[in-house]
Amino acid sequence: MDNDVFIILLGVQEYDKIGIISNNRWEWATIAAVTFSLNCTLVPMYEAQLPSGWSYILNDAGCTTLFCATRDIFDRVQEQVLPQLPSVRTTLCLDSNNDEPFAFDTHMQAEELSSCSNNKSLIIEPTADDLANLVYTSGTTGKPKGVELTHANTVSNVKGVGHQVEDVHDFIRQSDRSLAFLPWAHSYGQTCEL
Repeated sequence: MDNDVFIILLGVQEYDKIGIISNNRWEWATIAAVTFSLNCTLVPMYEAQLPSGWSYILNDAGCTTLFCATRDIFDRVQEQVLPQLPSVRTTLCLDSNNDEPFAFDTHMQAEELSSCSNNKSLIIEPTADDLANLVYTSGTTGKPKGVELTHANTVSNVKGVGHQVEDVHDFIRQSDRSLAFLPWAHSYGQTCEL
């Protein structure tokens, strides 16, 4: 996705918090990659959480943009969450038809049209200490707490796996396929699978 268009269409700016309520899917990976390449922070949430949990996390994190996996989640967010969240400016639905203005596909198609006429790309390279993820605990002993994970934290985890084998290409190849069964909304799922 061309990052200039992403910024223009959604009003995303460096250091913004980008929320996602979704299961593992290709759009999740795309949104994460674009978020990181704009030096923004990804705030993942689970589909099974209650709207009150989403409200708390989105408000506590100060999210400006939100992606919802299904129309049901999108509708619940519109009715029960957004009225109390002034920071969220844009909400898109991954499963909506591309003729709907809030559909992820609508914005992807607009990007494709713009990319044909505009070859500009904007990457805001994060530093190792910039915040990559804000992953919230389950809140079993009180309110959920945001765990700040920097880009250095994630890279350290990936490098740790690499140190376990002599040649990383013996561990994973470009032709390999993996089964992603861990939720990407959890840091271990992101490190090991995404």
